[in-house]
Amino acid sequence: RLKHARRILNWAIVFANLQSYKQAISDVSIAISINEEAAFAYLLRAKCLQIDGNPSEAFADLQTFIGKQ
Repeated sequence: RLKHARRILNWAIVFANLQSYKQAISDVSIAISINEEAAFAYLLRAKCLQIDGNPSEAFADLQTFIGKQ
């Protein structure tokens, strides 16, 4: 399961680098559903959400990221 979550998260990073933020958010959300303890996933999704114009959702993910540190 964790290996699968990492693969999906890697794809999310690729999509974020390509500025395909909606796809990146979708992939990160899938990875989080598999492994809720992946702190970096929340940070990545927060960045993508902020860029995509969802600051309140980004803030919630940022708080989750901080709580997992």
